[in-house]
Amino acid sequence: MDRQKFSEQFQPGPRAVDVYVELGNVELRSHESDAAAVEVTSRHMDVHVQMKENTLYIHVEQRKGWRDASGLSKAKQPKAELLIELPADCQVHAKSVCGQLIIDDFDAPISTHVITGNTYLKDCDGPLDAKAVTGAIRYQGCLAPQNHQFHVTTGAVELALAKLPDARLDMAAGVGSIHCEYPVANASRSRYVTGDKLKGLLGSGDGRIKARTITGSVRLTAI
Repeated sequence: MDRQKFSEQFQPGPRAVDVYVELGNVELRSHESDAAAVEVTSRHMDVHVQMKENTLYIHVEQRKGWRDASGLSKAKQPKAELLIELPADCQVHAKSVCGQLIIDDFDAPISTHVITGNTYLKDCDGPLDAKAVTGAIRYQGCLAPQNHQFHVTTGAVELALAKLPDARLDMAAGVGSIHCEYPVANASRSRYVTGDKLKGLLGSGDGRIKARTITGSVRLTAI
């Protein structure tokens, strides 16, 4: 396994990170420094880290010649493990083709897209836009009165909230069920043979929570 460390300094003003990982697990968390710290452990992967116009680009892809690793043992297949530490006000864009994505404790907008794998979000104060094709999206913490969207094709959306959010609620499961532990005002519920929909107001209704699955459950619970 190759191990690499990178350090990049952000300039004053808006800052962002753009992460693309083809195969592997990624953890992004905030720290108090204005610099970005990146640790990559990888096998048969090309790692590119570049700062451009106060956006840090981190792209990790399978090395050419290792595209077909199906005949290799698991211990020899391409993979990557990334730990990325950033200022809390850094906007995050993250995409993973296959692997786990963890994002913890940011104050800025976050957008994620995972093709196959689970997404874990925790204690984020900015608007969230999380998408997954196959896998679960799980959030834990409080949700600020912002515009939040969670969409999964096959899997689950699970929101475990520490307090009642202020939001217009729009939950739908095409094939699956919906569960909400908080009281919903002006609730509109539609149940079908295979699916479920719930709309209404949580708290003051200042923000918006839109959660969708095509196949799978949608849960909003209190912690």
